[in-house]
Amino acid sequence: LVLATLPGRAALADVNRFVRWRIAMQEAAIRTLCLTQSSPAFTLVMDVSGLRRFHLSKEARLCTAELSRVMQAYYPDFLAKTLVVNTPPAFACAWSLLRPLLPPALLVKLQLQKGPPPDAIADACGPSGSPMPS
Repeated sequence: LVLATLPGRAALADVNRFVRWRIAMQEAAIRTLCLTQSSPAFTLVMDVSGLRRFHLSKEARLCTAELSRVMQAYYPDFLAKTLVVNTPPAFACAWSLLRPLLPPALLVKLQLQKGPPPDAIADACGPSGSPMPS
């Protein structure tokens, strides 16, 4: 289980710097969770309670596109599931428009929550109830 918040406006100004920062977070998660090639998967819990207009800007989209490219090329199997929590009301409308455009493989790994329900977090931790692999 890896917790993430949205980056600030300054972090999105430089695509390469943003990707290097996010890859450093990825590598730290791999070391902390003792992930290996035989058991690489983790759940990312992303808190979007701080979602702002600039998170949908051209700069943010460029950062997201490059990060997606790098993650698919170098870390394709490390993300088991993404749980997006604290989604604002407008997010549901946007999601209904975006969902049909996304690949089914991504949709299987993505779960949205209006708030931070403990059940969703507990489910993300798996049967051991611990975010650490057993």
